[in-house]
Amino acid sequence: VADALRIEFRIASRILCTRDFREGVRAKIIDKDHSPRWSKHRLQAVTFDTVAKFFKPMRNEEWSRT
Repeated sequence: VADALRIEFRIASRILCTRDFREGVRAKIIDKDHSPRWSKHRLQAVTFDTVAKFFKPMRNEEWSRT
């Protein structure tokens, strides 16, 4: 369980820093226009490398930022 929670924290803390997360919050909660302007317009445009970055071990400076 501890390992799973570490991985989930790692992913969530990185997602919160992305432009697309902020855009989703803007579209759904702030402006309520329900029209997010994602950085990738199609799911197929999201690469494996983009997703893999969320799973990399956290560096010391990332832990201190949280």
